Amino acid sequence: MNEKVLLVDDDPEVLSALSRHLRRRFDIRVATGGAEALEMAESQGPFAVVLCDMSMPEIDGIEVLGTLRERAPDTVRMMLTGNIDQQTAVAAVNRAQVFRFFNKPFSANEIAIGVQQALRHYRLVLAERELLEETLMGSIKVLTDVLSMVDHGSFGAAAAMREWAREIAPRMNLAHPWRLPMAAMLAPIGRVAVPPEILRKADAGSILTAEEIAIVERVPEIGRDLIANIPRMREVAEIVYYQDKGFNGSGFPADDTAGTDIPVESRVIRILADLAKLSGGERPGTEHLDKLNAAAEQYCPDTLEVVAAWITDPAAADRATGRLYTKVPIDQLEPGYILLEDLKTPDGHLILSAGLRLSDIQVERLRNFQEVWNLKGTVRASKVD
Repeated sequence: MNEKVLLVDDDPEVLSALSRHLRRRFDIRVATGGAEALEMAESQGPFAVVLCDMSMPEIDGIEVLGTLRERAPDTVRMMLTGNIDQQTAVAAVNRAQVFRFFNKPFSANEIAIGVQQALRHYRLVLAERELLEETLMGSIKVLTDVLSMVDHGSFGAAAAMREWAREIAPRMNLAHPWRLPMAAMLAPIGRVAVPPEILRKADAGSILTAEEIAIVERVPEIGRDLIANIPRMREVAEIVYYQDKGFNGSGFPADDTAGTDIPVESRVIRILADLAKLSGGERPGTEHLDKLNAAAEQYCPDTLEVVAAWITDPAAADRATGRLYTKVPIDQLEPGYILLEDLKTPDGHLILSAGLRLSDIQVERLRNFQEVWNLKGTVRASKVD
């Protein structure tokens, strides 16, 4: 585990005394001033613990630790000070969320104990984050696996939208780019609560009763409620909730939210979902974009412009059409392959949709169908590293 400790002080004698005492127990680095500390954080970080003097020329300790909090929030921040008043303490806590203060003159043993406590806190923070990330990824995998099993048609479309979202996200200057492809993948998850016969009618464009329309319209709400129970996913849940909302305020949910009050990721997904319907899940072209422009009031103009730039970008199009593929024997498909065509039973029953990135559960599903139908032949697929 990377557990470097950075000591920051403009007094070389203080740094020398501290580092001499602490080097026997910790991996110590020193910086003679705030500017050097921030440079080291960029080039040698992240640090597990930073112990910084309060009073330094040019950049004081609060500014240094506050900046480090923004750049490396897991780093445990501690402060040395010769004279701390209430105002300084409040500023240090609010701006830098200081873990502990040490008054000058200090005891080297006290500092060593404090660093040890800070390292213990750092380890707990990392362990908790790892647990949350594993919980998050495991929960998402369960949801998407369930969707792929009970509604593989919409899962295939969602898989295609996720790939498009991954290409578009870097163009959007999003604060959290990962949320867009995640929400695109989970957009149809609420369909698991809709009776299959209603889904078949809706997907076929058949006339629905008022009760059936109400059920289908609530798919985003059901999806939101499912996702909101997962740690760190409340924002993604809201994106899914507003996926069908028109920029002009039309559509579900029937509230006053409109325009830029709609999450920007929801605005992207609304466009991608309509493009997927028009293109049949294939990468959309300008002809599909023209149809969206005919109903431009439904879409955010800025977002539509970004998506249009992606569609018309020759490099992006070349990457999609130039994807290397092979004819893979069905019994040799494994997790990590992307299907480039639908995989069906001899009587035309859809098993797995084009655009699907195979996971363990989909491969298991395929193996079960092979045993029943004795599937043979090959399928066009691309291997993902």
